Amino acid sequence: MKFSQVSLLTQKILLEAQTRLPAVVERALRAALKREKSKLARLQLKTILDNVALAKKEKLPICQDTGFLEFFVEAEKDFSLIEKGIRDGVAKATREIPLRPNSVDALTRKPLHANEPIIHFISARAKRARLTLFVKGAGSENQTGIFMLPPTSKKIEEAVILFVKNHAAHACPPVFVGVGIGGNAERALCLAKKALLRENERSRNPANAALEKSLLRKINALGIGVMGLGGLTTALGVRVETAATHTACLPVAVTLNCWALRKASAKLK
Repeated sequence: MKFSQVSLLTQKILLEAQTRLPAVVERALRAALKREKSKLARLQLKTILDNVALAKKEKLPICQDTGFLEFFVEAEKDFSLIEKGIRDGVAKATREIPLRPNSVDALTRKPLHANEPIIHFISARAKRARLTLFVKGAGSENQTGIFMLPPTSKKIEEAVILFVKNHAAHACPPVFVGVGIGGNAERALCLAKKALLRENERSRNPANAALEKSLLRKINALGIGVMGLGGLTTALGVRVETAATHTACLPVAVTLNCWALRKASAKLK
């Protein structure tokens, strides 16, 4: 694996994620438009789909907030080389696509005139080596919460629905809802993010799938709708991931993503 290859691959998946929605997301938007009754919501959905088509045609970012650039690296070795390649690719893509340089110092708020990628390394066999990018806008990332419920609580759905009710309108709905249940606090947050990255619309775990279905129905009954202006579709999807937890714990994390669920992935060779 060469530094230049990682840099080029980073630039490739950045262009894909920033300018082309995954097919499953575009289908969900079209399905929402088909069933929507509200004239205002239909207008908003048509505008969104026009924007998606234009971004694809012109190879320009779907949204002016080109987001947090979060990379998940599955590899056996060469982590230092891969990190340097990602950083080089991000710098070049920021100039050439172009992307908005979003990064600032957390305390002084001084612009860094760059995009500082968030990189996670996951040990994997060489034949499974993969680079995955998740682009999440700050408006969506701000709508993230963690709840440490009593271990025997039956109010997981209630907590999630109340969070969505209070936060969805700030995340450019219709949203995708990632829910992480279990582990400790940081593990639950990771699970919520992992849920949004999942390829399958519905979990293969029957209990998780039943919870996803119930939550989606109840969230869409809230009537928040497209851009918070009312209508039938507040969420395009709900995805739940779970993990074992301590007998005295029940962490539940929720993270919202706007309608532009931007991600791309490619093999590392």
